[in-house]
Amino acid sequence: MYFRDIIKWLEIKGMGMGLKESMRAKHWVAGFMIEEGKLWRVRGKNSWRAAKVKCLTEAEGWEKAQLVHELTGHVGRDRTKLKLMDNFFWLRMNRDVTNMIVKCGKCKNFRPQHLNTLLQPITRCYPFELIAGDYLSLPEGKGGFKTVRLYIDACSQQVWAFKYKQAGTAKATIEALQHISRHPQTPRMFMADGGSHFTSQEVVDHCKEVGIQHWMTSAYAPWMNGLVKGGNQILLGMMKHTCAPDLDFDEATKIDLETIP
Repeated sequence: MYFRDIIKWLEIKGMGMGLKESMRAKHWVAGFMIEEGKLWRVRGKNSWRAAKVKCLTEAEGWEKAQLVHELTGHVGRDRTKLKLMDNFFWLRMNRDVTNMIVKCGKCKNFRPQHLNTLLQPITRCYPFELIAGDYLSLPEGKGGFKTVRLYIDACSQQVWAFKYKQAGTAKATIEALQHISRHPQTPRMFMADGGSHFTSQEVVDHCKEVGIQHWMTSAYAPWMNGLVKGGNQILLGMMKHTCAPDLDFDEATKIDLETIP
């Protein structure tokens, strides 16, 4: 009914419509236009989104939501919706995106904690309002380095990475926070899981001294995983591409464990 009334008003200017239907359609039609036989939603004066977006039926919208969710790497509800809003509009978009993620087979494979992260992400409006940290254990590499500590800003998604030869310590946590505070500013809040290298008294005292709110979560908490574990995957992906040998297909099929570069 919604789009049909709008199209009818745009095409015939309300002729043949009842008074109530005509007044309702006239109110809705202010943000729409017909161009090349298609209905478009037009940006308002105070909107910063795209100048116009294509209107879809709910069935078409569901298909587009699935496609965008897959092409963007199975990101969460908010990022999927923002990507869709740059090009499309349909009624109940928020409901359809939420239901589509809940029913996504690949996302469900990571258990309910992952779905909670996708549907209820922690967001911040300003940089350095919240910094999250976590350790990433790797096979021992050149120079004896085997541990990477990752920190990510919840707003800008900027990532800091520090490599270590030993397991995490309170001293390493303090040094990383000091580095972030110098380049470029002190964060308001620091969040991490309940590891001893994060909950030690030295770290608590340092945060209190410099004015950082110290926020600890339980191990593998979904909101923690959503912030930092994604950064872990990005780092691992970059390392895989960096370490991959520059070989063509024929050369790659001939190598074995003894001849890997």
